[in-house]
Amino acid sequence: MPPCVCLTRKCWPQVPPFSRETYPKVDILNVILDGEAEYRDSEGNHVQASAGEALLLSTQPGVSYSEHNLSKDKPLTRMQLWLDACPQRENPLIQKLALNMGKQQLIASPEGAMGSLQLRQQVWLHHIVLDKGESANFQLHGPRAYLQSIHGKFHALTHHEEKAAADLR
Repeated sequence: MPPCVCLTRKCWPQVPPFSRETYPKVDILNVILDGEAEYRDSEGNHVQASAGEALLLSTQPGVSYSEHNLSKDKPLTRMQLWLDACPQRENPLIQKLALNMGKQQLIASPEGAMGSLQLRQQVWLHHIVLDKGESANFQLHGPRAYLQSIHGKFHALTHHEEKAAADLR
């Protein structure tokens, strides 16, 4: 089943906690870019995350969730990715991971490989840090890929595009 993906990047000033909302069965990955956030559910679970951390919430039917900025004077900036969960798969309800800020880190995968967060979908998410002019090669898991730049610009080539460019030289 292909994942249904929704990506948002938001910056919030300090505000009161958001009202609790219910969601469809999705995995919500939050990458905290700046500030601190707290996430709570109606079953009493809660977790805090700071800049440089990734947090995965696995929503459940009938459970409501809230998110809010912990700072009174610093905005919260986070990137959020929603992935439709496979109904047959289960994973821990709340998972947290420190980003190592190295060149490449697997942050989420179906089986929680290499210490990554475990998703309920056949998706592999990597955090990649490249300096200006630097390049990297990655093996994809399947025929599709989605790239999102957090800071700066990038240009991606498939193996076929790279080969065609080399043939023209």
